[in-house]
Amino acid sequence: MTISWAVHQLNGISSPANAAYSVSELAFQLKHSKSKCIFTCESLLQTAFEAAKLANLPKNRIFVCQVPGVDSPKGQDTSAHKNLEDLISRGETLPELELQKWKKGQGKTQVAFICYSSGTSGLPVSVSINCPQISPDILKKGVLISHYNIISNVLQRAVYEKPWREKHTNNATEVVMGFLPFSHIYGLVLICHTSTYRGDQVIVLPKFELTNFLRCIEKYRIFEIFVVPPIVVIMANALDQLKKYDLSSVRFLYSGAAPLGKEVIELLRSVYKDWNVCQAYGLTESATVVTSSARSDIWLGSSGSLIPGAEVRIVSVDGKEIETYDTPGEVWIKAPSVVLGYLDNVKSTEETFVEDASGRWLKSGDEGEIRVCPDSGNEHLWIVDRIKELIKVNVSTPHSNFEHH
Repeated sequence: MTISWAVHQLNGISSPANAAYSVSELAFQLKHSKSKCIFTCESLLQTAFEAAKLANLPKNRIFVCQVPGVDSPKGQDTSAHKNLEDLISRGETLPELELQKWKKGQGKTQVAFICYSSGTSGLPVSVSINCPQISPDILKKGVLISHYNIISNVLQRAVYEKPWREKHTNNATEVVMGFLPFSHIYGLVLICHTSTYRGDQVIVLPKFELTNFLRCIEKYRIFEIFVVPPIVVIMANALDQLKKYDLSSVRFLYSGAAPLGKEVIELLRSVYKDWNVCQAYGLTESATVVTSSARSDIWLGSSGSLIPGAEVRIVSVDGKEIETYDTPGEVWIKAPSVVLGYLDNVKSTEETFVEDASGRWLKSGDEGEIRVCPDSGNEHLWIVDRIKELIKVNVSTPHSNFEHH
């Protein structure tokens, strides 16, 4: 993450890439984002090298970052490639640069990150498996995320959780697990930025492997874990293995990126009764959290309540706003974290981001409804379907390679 912040210090843009990308997928992102160089780790160097070649990016623009505890692939010579330490050493010999001086309001319009999403159409990248005539590249959109978008969501979530922290832990910092891909908006905003902003200790794992994951929870006394549904499913199906470790420090699991079944949560909590499973809702285009379970108001199955500064409308298929509870419609979002639009895609930007007398709204493509929690009386958002396609994550087949480009 420090590489991205260094790029921002130079007025540059960072475009995080998924470590699971194929050569062609990475090459597409390099070309589409107009990237000038690549920072990668040794285990992903070959993919980066081949993708750079397809994108006409010179070999000397590839920088290798060493990952502690991860060995280089056998037979791979990385000595011919520049590494991050070389770049730092060279920088120390150069004169200091003048600090950037931005104009008032520049942070709202200046792009910090270009993250890649299949957009609010809901079409999964894996559609090409069943429809080989459709290139997966055309399904990906470069989402333009400003500095203001990221900062807004960090502050929104920090403010949302502050009352609980002040009451229960005297606003003490927490130890959190950071193994989710930092290329994904979830890990990028919630782990890299929000946790760091609050001073929380983040234990970063280069990839997910259950035994090491459990060992780290025990060793570092992890309090909060950010997960996705496939990880929760793995944990629920491996309760015997979980019982071999001291996991008593855990209090909160935050699940996002796709709905999480109530049955899985109940199975996990049948053994770990002190664990609280919270869910949140957001998109790359909302960078990221729109609603989240409050720690003092968890309703299993819901995506929680609105965080400060965010608004939601439920809109019917004929464009009318739904004002009754328990009535589904498309979720429209207005928040300071809603992004600038899509890179070089005016049509999709105009279709997804609409303006009316009440402001600029993001049409999510998700079908949801507002329900009132019987215990607290608070309004919660429930996501019930996709407007155009199915939810993008298959909870039965998780990908365990979480290393980062």
